[in-house]
Amino acid sequence: MISFKANLIQSVSVERMSKPFLASFVELDNTSKQDLNTLKKISRNWDNGRSFAWDVYSFFSSPYEEGEQRRYFAITTQRQNFENLYEARVLGVAQMIDEKKCYLLEFLQVDPETNFNSFYRTFKGVGAAMLTALKTLFNDKDILLKPADCFVRMFYEKQGFEFLKETSHMRFKR
Repeated sequence: MISFKANLIQSVSVERMSKPFLASFVELDNTSKQDLNTLKKISRNWDNGRSFAWDVYSFFSSPYEEGEQRRYFAITTQRQNFENLYEARVLGVAQMIDEKKCYLLEFLQVDPETNFNSFYRTFKGVGAAMLTALKTLFNDKDILLKPADCFVRMFYEKQGFEFLKETSHMRFKR
């Protein structure tokens, strides 16, 4: 199916002002100029361009190597009209790579205004909702990632990932 827009994968639950809120977990289309433009705006706006959203945008906009399997996802407060994904409504983005033996969660970034350290955050549980949706979607192989720091490592441990000393990666084992 050719759609040229973000596609709804499933609804996910996050908290908005300490109440349950149904958001949308969508897969971005790397052939969509609208999705590219949305990621570009996010990469500039989130944490003044210093977040992993910049890395997601950079990889999204670069050509794929032969046989490479990269996929991109977002959580948004939009419930429809995914052909026009609005950057102000995106709560988190992620990049997954399908490797032969496992999936690699290359980047996961929530809007810095929604992350754990933000004092005035409106939304909570965005990162956990993203991981839950990714674990559901990619359920046939282990998921590996390399945590950015010890605080991020603790977040992933709470989500069921184990730390692998020999590689400094974390793994969600199937």
